[in-house]
Amino acid sequence: MTTTRSNKSRPNARVSMQSIADLVGVSRTTVSFVLNGKEKEGRISPVVAKKIKEVARRENYRFNELARSLRTGYTRTIALVVADISDRFFASLAFHVQQQALHKGYLVVIASVGEDKAQFLPTVEMLIDRRVDGMIIVPIQHTEQEIARLIETGFPIVLADRYFPDLKTDRVIIDNFGASFQIVSLLLEKGCRRIAMLLYDDQLMHMQERQKGYEKALGKYPNAAQPIIRKIGYATSQKEVDKAIRELFHDNTTCNIDGLFFATGGLAMFGIETLIQLGIPIGKQVQIACFDRADFVPNLRIPYVHQPIRKMSETAVDMLLTRIEKGDQPDESKILEPRVILR
Repeated sequence: MTTTRSNKSRPNARVSMQSIADLVGVSRTTVSFVLNGKEKEGRISPVVAKKIKEVARRENYRFNELARSLRTGYTRTIALVVADISDRFFASLAFHVQQQALHKGYLVVIASVGEDKAQFLPTVEMLIDRRVDGMIIVPIQHTEQEIARLIETGFPIVLADRYFPDLKTDRVIIDNFGASFQIVSLLLEKGCRRIAMLLYDDQLMHMQERQKGYEKALGKYPNAAQPIIRKIGYATSQKEVDKAIRELFHDNTTCNIDGLFFATGGLAMFGIETLIQLGIPIGKQVQIACFDRADFVPNLRIPYVHQPIRKMSETAVDMLLTRIEKGDQPDESKILEPRVILR
């Protein structure tokens, strides 16, 4: 005697819409309407729709995404291209992008290009070849032309965190200028007058705006020193930060640095390490402020700019899905307000 086994005991067995139709006693078209959420359009009765869903659930039905993508032209997959996934900011961005995309029924492919232009274009082309429906891109230096060509093709993209001002495309950014102005003003209000800034040596707008906010804050205090700026390369950032801090404090009777503003949390972490090695008391001899939280030493409470990463991620996903699902729309720019955490 032959025993028919349930699909639950055969996890690799694929249940088709036709098999569900046969079990319920309706047409495959009726099952398709219900499982695609279109029972009202197909004028399917609630009783029949409920029965189809119950059988589909019992039989462990899963959509054949490949077949659906071939039929619709969409894979319900998007990509996130970031500079460095090992960085805490980008890791958090990736987490929240993935959560929001899953909530909307999309899968996310995450690619890290390491601030390397040579990796950027091959990575983007590979993702397009894999038929992603659109991309959220955190652009890196010298990729403006590559992104411009991508925009010209009509491929849906959203720029996040960083942007090129001459490119017309959807973007989600923060008020970098205002945040820098506010937190450097805080150092000035604490009595600092010779504040040095350490930032990455690139031409991207978010770094330029942070520098401009720093310079504007110094300019509003007549007795504040002229800007003291040290630019750091990405590839050797830890070594360069260490060198810059040691040079600034080598003869502090001449430099007389009483404040440090780090343009990123990563730069702040490297700088704090060097200050500790040099025995320079933080909060006494020198005040520190930075973008993003830098928890290096317990109980070291440093004011920082809190970026709304979750809001940025959710907004970027929603903008991209609108572009994918509705086609041509006016280019949209969202500027989010960060908060200065005084601590």
